[in-house]
Amino acid sequence: MTVILTFEEEGVKTRYTATVRQLDAGRSRGAREDGLSRGRWGLCADQLNELVARI
Repeated sequence: MTVILTFEEEGVKTRYTATVRQLDAGRSRGAREDGLSRGRWGLCADQLNELVARI
């Protein structure tokens, strides 16, 4: 799996985009079945926000 994170300024806010690329369709399907879908990325964003707040 490859994850690409981008951050773009939007006024006084920042747009965070996560793009995930799986090696093949089978692994992509498996990741979705394991819950690595849009909902879980919200958790990841929350954790990133907490980390940035500490540094």
